[in-house]
Amino acid sequence: MSSFNQDDTVIARVLADLITGDSSRLVGEILRPVPNFWDIVDYGASAGETRYSKMVGWLLDPQEDHGLGTFFASRFVQTALGEGAPEISERARVHPREWRNIDVLLVDYDEEGMPVRTLVIENKTDTSEHTRSGLLTAQTTWYNWVIRGDFESMEQSVASADLEPAQAARLRKQIRRWKTDTGDYRSIDDAGRHFVYLTPRQDEHAEDPEFRTVTYEQLEGLLDEVIQLLTDRGDADAAKIVLDFRRTIHRRFDRRLGEQITHAFDEYPDLGAELASVAQQMGVINAEDTRAGDKQYFTAARTKKVDPEELRAHLDQELGRPITEIELRRLVAHVWQSRPSSFANDTSKFHWGDKRNGRFSKTEMLQKIAQAFVVEHGITSIGEFEEKFGAVVGTVILPDPANPYDGTALLYDPDHHPYSASDAKRYKRTEIDMRERIGAITFDDGKRYRVHWNLGHRRPGRVGVIAHLPVIRHFQQTGDPQVYPIADAS
Repeated sequence: MSSFNQDDTVIARVLADLITGDSSRLVGEILRPVPNFWDIVDYGASAGETRYSKMVGWLLDPQEDHGLGTFFASRFVQTALGEGAPEISERARVHPREWRNIDVLLVDYDEEGMPVRTLVIENKTDTSEHTRSGLLTAQTTWYNWVIRGDFESMEQSVASADLEPAQAARLRKQIRRWKTDTGDYRSIDDAGRHFVYLTPRQDEHAEDPEFRTVTYEQLEGLLDEVIQLLTDRGDADAAKIVLDFRRTIHRRFDRRLGEQITHAFDEYPDLGAELASVAQQMGVINAEDTRAGDKQYFTAARTKKVDPEELRAHLDQELGRPITEIELRRLVAHVWQSRPSSFANDTSKFHWGDKRNGRFSKTEMLQKIAQAFVVEHGITSIGEFEEKFGAVVGTVILPDPANPYDGTALLYDPDHHPYSASDAKRYKRTEIDMRERIGAITFDDGKRYRVHWNLGHRRPGRVGVIAHLPVIRHFQQTGDPQVYPIADAS
């Protein structure tokens, strides 16, 4: 019996909707048989992140063979830092990839060959920020320490983490070696150190407040400028390389198509298993293109097998025209790469108030909890919050009088905790960047709640400890239901 006679088979319906629906133009770009270098070499999400970093590094380096000079580097820095961004000189170079695990490192030099400026880029395409080497320290915080030569903070991070002795010894040996390296840039002052978090997600920020967010959508705009410049110069080879890259990231990270795919996964629970079944049989999936959370798809795919040839035949009927094998493979590959993960589809199972209010992301739920608590107790400072809430937080929460439960007027208090001099200096300088962020909450019983990797706050003397229970559940169980109307929507 054909699997498409079963009522619960959804993959053909979803793919047909993508091809003919609101995103049909974008899907048409995926199916269009235009040779693209990235379609040939891209064999997995994690591999794609590495290749994208190398491509950005190539464009940033004024001495590379693209002929752009400092054009892209200067425009990228302007996009990241805004008004007053420094000029990048022709002497700048991109350090060999993954220097001390940094994705992209641009170093600018003066006429005497001394480093005067660094640009650190942490690139995220298929993952969110995670901790460093088994530590509780966020990647961006660690890279900030690396570029500053803040070995004391690194050593404290290792000492406070629950590591195997051999792993801790390896990290301490690495830090000792870095102390004597001549390849670091400790001589550069704070004004010359710049940090960028490159991500396709509009609302994601790095844990370290010095990292400025640049989205892939903004990168697309810069690439359009580059393509126009190269085309005007008649450099067809370089223009084609950049155009392929631009088309690839546009297809992969377009928000409209991504939202449609995410919605399909939410609406059809069997889609992941059926997609995994087809993708495996067509050779779309390999070891480099899987995540820890994909196990459920592969397990379910054993009983939700879908024949790719039957799928093609069904799509032919749905579309009224034949769909080729290469078109189907490209479409399946794109949907698989765009599948929601725990961070991209981080919707809570809880809702606020009655069910008409809908479901919220965990970040939004934490905002509602924090705002409700502030309003309930008339809190105006971080000190009052800690005294009444019994918790340490990384922000002063100021409610919006017009809309207190949805307000996000959050100001960072750089003087509240006894930071080191360097920490206090850089946090003060980036105070304005902390708006609309909520830090982690550490209760007086020692439990620390953080609802997303890009949220959190380093507590003095101890890198953040993450509790296993979400703060949402904590208030559902202990909070006043009239003030905190949190209900399970699952």
